[in-house]
Amino acid sequence: MHKWYVARNKIKSLIGYIRLDKQDRAEKEFKEIISEDSKITKEVTRAIYDLGEVFEVKKASSYINKINSTLRRNPKNIFLRLIRQEIAYNSYEYNEKDLLEINKKDLELFPDEPNFINFKGLILWNLDKHDSAIKYID
Repeated sequence: MHKWYVARNKIKSLIGYIRLDKQDRAEKEFKEIISEDSKITKEVTRAIYDLGEVFEVKKASSYINKINSTLRRNPKNIFLRLIRQEIAYNSYEYNEKDLLEINKKDLELFPDEPNFINFKGLILWNLDKHDSAIKYID
């Protein structure tokens, strides 16, 4: 079985646990997810975007902190960086300044990653910098 397939399914399980407010199961699943280094496929990206939507109303900072801790050991993990941007972008706990800082760090390591470029555009759009945003939005 492909790693991306397993990652996608784990993300979908995590979404279910969060929506059902099963925090213990969600945290266990999340620990397994962040221990992986999956490729970013279309299927994984869609699952990550779905994951971001559940953090609209859930506390995201504890998840972001766990990701940051893992990234200190493995800074080139693009999979976790994308999950972090998606969770932060959809959370009410992070403002656009925070998001731009996260995005800037990710783009420094992966300047050609389309997901990070697109996030930059979305963040700029939210800041009403539409002329700048259009250059980045996919």
